[in-house]
Amino acid sequence: MMKIRIRLGNIVAKKSGIITKIIAENGTAKLHEGSYIEEGMTAIEGIINSEFIDPVHVHASGIVRVKNTYIYEIEEKYEINEKAYTGKEKIGIGIKINNKEYLLKYLPKYHIYDINKKGKKIKLGKNDFEFLFIKYIEYDLVKKQRTYEDICEICKEKYDKYKQDINIGSNVISNEKIDIIDTGDGIKYIVTYDLEEDAGVFEKT
Repeated sequence: MMKIRIRLGNIVAKKSGIITKIIAENGTAKLHEGSYIEEGMTAIEGIINSEFIDPVHVHASGIVRVKNTYIYEIEEKYEINEKAYTGKEKIGIGIKINNKEYLLKYLPKYHIYDINKKGKKIKLGKNDFEFLFIKYIEYDLVKKQRTYEDICEICKEKYDKYKQDINIGSNVISNEKIDIIDTGDGIKYIVTYDLEEDAGVFEKT
């Protein structure tokens, strides 16, 4: 008959923060909601205590959520250099040997380009080779003046994109406070917010 071995251990915090929820499904909660927990501390101990029997070691399981306050800050200028493509393109080739590139290019000086690379890998002996096919797309930099409303909207869009990246799974963003500071040549867009997220991870003993 095959024996099933139980992995004994605790639920520890994978990040610091104020505990907003702690539920011991198996084991004993060592802290309570409202407590501050440091990364690496035991949140749910893999032990069940009883006044009638000796302590029993178990595979701890449960829910641990913490909340922290974060600051998101970006800066935008009223005047920027914007790319204006000239419609001119040049083709180049190159080779990459063991992650080191050697490019053959004959480009006019004082021109600037976007570079698009495509490669085809081959294996020769112990070395990795990759033939590179490169497109150089020429552009000029043109000064563009933006309004206060323009850059505020740009900052808001960037923050919304940032929120999408972190507001995943069970993460919850709350208490957002936005401050906009005029720096003379632009603005600083500062958001203070709380993020609540799962923080418990099993660690065997």
